[in-house]
Amino acid sequence: IRPRDWSSDVCSSDLATSSSSPTTAARTVPFFDYTSFLNSGGHVILVGGANYQPYRDWFAGYFNITDTANTWHTDGAWTTLVNNTVTSGLPSPYTFTGTSLTYHMLGFLSTPNTVLYGRNDEGVAVGAFRTYSNGGTLNYMALDLGNGGYVTTADLNAFIVPWLRSSLAAAIPEPETWAMLGAGATVVGVLRWRRRARV
Repeated sequence: IRPRDWSSDVCSSDLATSSSSPTTAARTVPFFDYTSFLNSGGHVILVGGANYQPYRDWFAGYFNITDTANTWHTDGAWTTLVNNTVTSGLPSPYTFTGTSLTYHMLGFLSTPNTVLYGRNDEGVAVGAFRTYSNGGTLNYMALDLGNGGYVTTADLNAFIVPWLRSSLAAAIPEPETWAMLGAGATVVGVLRWRRRARV
């Protein structure tokens, strides 16, 4: 997703990214409002964060947050809190070989329609999955998994790739679901055609 109000030098791919630099972050204010997209059934996956108060203020519109006073800090570990699609491929507990991947600048508190799915060794929830009434989802991993400079091959294979695969699976229906939706639409179409044929 590329928010239309982020400049190309801030977001050079189709993934929404941010920077800890106040100079860069200041150019992205106001932050993109995903609310209508999520309420219409859209899916958003976010990773990391920014050590920037307007970012925290924006983010608090989606989740109740905590653990913001220490800015970026790290603890090195992960523990899964629930078994669901997002956590299905994750090892638990897991200690990162590149502990810098566990840098985070916020944690999650209980939020309506939200599952807190993982925590760090400080006991702070750092993975949250919120659902919206029309099927939209907002999946936020507060750990700094998107920082390529911190990634080790072991962490990539054991945690990052499984988390991303599971996160995409949670947001995008399985092929079997699409097949069932297609079959249902076909049945409805046939019934309408037969009804018209009788009239």
